[in-house]
Amino acid sequence: TSTGGRTLAFSNLRTGDITLFRINNTSGATITLTLPSNSYVDGVSAATTDIATGRSILSLAGYDGTNYFFDFRIIKI
Repeated sequence: TSTGGRTLAFSNLRTGDITLFRINNTSGATITLTLPSNSYVDGVSAATTDIATGRSILSLAGYDGTNYFFDFRIIKI
């Protein structure tokens, strides 16, 4: 569960690693997630991504040693 902004930072990632984040924003307002340098969300270069109230999935779908490739999905329940 998250309220307020958050920053993602990684260490010791290996090329090809995949990581899944399940975010439950209960703040009642959109929060900003700051991403590592060289990040792409759904194929677009991004330094941040906004997380609306509710449940979301952010997956680190790829890492090539330099760039982070994220996929973002909102879950409606």
